[in-house]
Amino acid sequence: MLGAGLLFAPAPAAAQVNPYGSSGKGKVYGLDLAALRAPDGSGARIAIVMDFSGSMAGQTGSSGERQITGQLERKIGGLIGGRTGGEVSEYLRERREKAKEAIRNVSAAIEGLSEDTWFDVITFESRPHPWKPQLVQATEDVKDDAEDYLDDLEPSGGTAMVPALELAFEMAPHYVVLVSDGEPNEGSGAVLERVRQLNADAGIVVHAIGIGEDHDKDFMRAIAEQNGGEYHSRGAGPI
Repeated sequence: MLGAGLLFAPAPAAAQVNPYGSSGKGKVYGLDLAALRAPDGSGARIAIVMDFSGSMAGQTGSSGERQITGQLERKIGGLIGGRTGGEVSEYLRERREKAKEAIRNVSAAIEGLSEDTWFDVITFESRPHPWKPQLVQATEDVKDDAEDYLDDLEPSGGTAMVPALELAFEMAPHYVVLVSDGEPNEGSGAVLERVRQLNADAGIVVHAIGIGEDHDKDFMRAIAEQNGGEYHSRGAGPI
């Protein structure tokens, strides 16, 4: 045991989305993290890799959706009026940022994890930032801490995806869940090749969650299919 009540795991043997809400408890879009299990049926080990690069500050949805929701936000602000109306309008606009939508959905997924699950969150922009040094047990207190950590994050910098994925693989999870708009600095081909090397003997399943209408769908689909996982995006089921 490390720290106050913080348990670290031993290494294992060899939809449509409300733009202001989440996909539901335990889920990131159509991927149900709460349902993931180890091959032997025990609690899963999950490394969540989240993109917080500058491009994640963009708005979610298609151009038409952005236009309509923007008009509604301004109308709501106008109806309220004054400084408060302006603050409400800005609050609603911020909730449509790709990073904010990712935070809401991943936080809801973490909330639904069972206590026999072990997980970590690795955020990245120009470099990776692990929340914990290794996977931790999904107790209620730990899940609350993870959600608080995510709430304080803001997107900035580049998209150095490879170091974050390398760190995730070092944690020996059963599953890696990549949450990104799929625009890596290294180029999609280089990322796919590096993950192929990392996963040559590991047998780790990689699920991919595409954030934003403009995310690189081909890349996110490819990284999931190459590693036995599912690709999900806003408004779409598993592909």
